[in-house]
Amino acid sequence: MEPLFVVFGVFGWLINLIIVFYLLRVSVRANEQVEALKEINKKQDAQIDLLIQIAHREK
Repeated sequence: MEPLFVVFGVFGWLINLIIVFYLLRVSVRANEQVEALKEINKKQDAQIDLLIQIAHREK
């Protein structure tokens, strides 16, 4: 093989590895944010349930 093809092949692999690294990193961060939003949603549901109970007691 010609050295130029080897250089371009290695360069292509490096670019692909960098792209995959950043895609995986973004994916992990998105998953963490989804989990945080789910936790917030659970807490808000609990607060809404408490407010409904309080509202029914006052009637």
